[in-house]
Amino acid sequence: MYVLFSLFALCAPISLMARHLEWSFPPELLSTEGVNASWPKIGIDPTGNVVAVWMESGIVKSRSKSLMGEWGYAATLSNEGASSVRLVVDLEGNATAIWLENGTVNAAVKPSAGYWGSYAVISSAGASSCQLALDASGNVAAIWVRNGNIEAATKLAGQSWPSTPDIILTTEATTPYIAIGTNGTIAAIWTSFVDSVKRIHAATKVLNENWSNEFPISTPNQNCGYPKAAVDSNGNVMAAWYRFDDNGSEYANVILQIATKSLNDAWTSPMDMSKPGIRIPADVLVRYDGYGNAILLWSNSYDGSKFNLEERIKPKGQPWSNSETVVINFYQCNQDLAVGSAGDAIFLNLSSGESSSLFINCMSSNLNSFHSGYWGDTFLISIGDRNAYPRVALITNENSIYTAAVWVNYNGTNTAIHAVTGEGTVLTPPTDLDVSQVANNLGVFTEYYNVISWQPNPLSEILGYAVYRNGLFLQLVDADMNQYIDHNRKQNEEVTYGIASVASVYYQGPFAYVTYYPAKRQLNSIAEE
Repeated sequence: MYVLFSLFALCAPISLMARHLEWSFPPELLSTEGVNASWPKIGIDPTGNVVAVWMESGIVKSRSKSLMGEWGYAATLSNEGASSVRLVVDLEGNATAIWLENGTVNAAVKPSAGYWGSYAVISSAGASSCQLALDASGNVAAIWVRNGNIEAATKLAGQSWPSTPDIILTTEATTPYIAIGTNGTIAAIWTSFVDSVKRIHAATKVLNENWSNEFPISTPNQNCGYPKAAVDSNGNVMAAWYRFDDNGSEYANVILQIATKSLNDAWTSPMDMSKPGIRIPADVLVRYDGYGNAILLWSNSYDGSKFNLEERIKPKGQPWSNSETVVINFYQCNQDLAVGSAGDAIFLNLSSGESSSLFINCMSSNLNSFHSGYWGDTFLISIGDRNAYPRVALITNENSIYTAAVWVNYNGTNTAIHAVTGEGTVLTPPTDLDVSQVANNLGVFTEYYNVISWQPNPLSEILGYAVYRNGLFLQLVDADMNQYIDHNRKQNEEVTYGIASVASVYYQGPFAYVTYYPAKRQLNSIAEE
């Protein structure tokens, strides 16, 4: 495992040994012993209640638990012939699952303190490729392909699914994806065949309103595929996909591209986000946090065999970072990413060991502190040496971070579903920030320096504070320090400082900010909005 960047390599005085999250270990077996299981999905609510679903022999199964409790019995949600199960869990702990069953999309709901109800059929026959999305208010949106058309349905919180789905497109379509923001903006994205070329199309709507006309957002005459999308709290949409040249099974110029759309504006032109690769990895992760920071994580191959895992970060109101390599030379591109409202991010990836061993690893950090882009310590959360298809969920409340993960394990006899849960403390920034400028008359010239002070974070696991000036890292100071002196500043120059708590060798929390203004001091010690 290769981690590209660490602030702490620049400043060695602090011994950083604490872990940001504590995971349960060893993993627990969720599926029926001796029965092949697949398609694991997981969700978690702000009080730590966890719901998992998976497939066993063509039947949808589910188990749930409180964070510190035991897993309950396995409930059966479907008849035989099911596949492609999807799951979301809202902030009240209500779970919604959809799956394909003999050509229809079926859906079931589990109340927070109750049991799974009977399933409802929400599509006509001929459906495939279903996807599911959830907003912060508990509204759920589903999308699927039926007879080459894109269909979708929206279930408002506490209500039933509509009797008739929406038909968005009447052209040959594949690989749909749906995303919904906290303001109710829904984005649908998919691949269509237009004049024998694979194009990326999209449509948007707001909850009860009608869908917009579908619109091609990729470049004409370029094959594209594997689209994903995300919507932020203001209704801004980001779509990502791969463009490629192909000749049968040979691929070239495999480039990750994005297009964006603000609430009332048109889609932007496609923008290249990666170097050209030579193999279709088909796995890109697109996320916004609650502050509007964006992250792209994708895999690409430059030798036709191994993959590199790469990322780009876009802090709110700033340009995209350069592409960074997070992991190099891995053989499979299974990965998942969960981002919380406060920017906390958990990333699971599949790593290859000796003799083709496959392990599930976890890394964490906070998007609100990704100004230079890095991930943290790598923790092994799986057992055995045949693991794949990890899925992770994360939720943040006022004081705690709760997370849960599931994956497929092969035990030598059959595939099984393994699960772990994790808990951490919200890493809040220091408070009561202040800044002042001091003139130091040295006789031959006058030096001006800024003094930044703060009230330390009382958490015992705080090991230091990272200090930034105008978004650029300056220094890491000890946990018992409550000020930083920034020498050789211009007189009365406006400058903004960010201070973030640090709790492990790589984990850094969100910022608090303070700005020194010319001719006066005006303090702003709240975390970035």
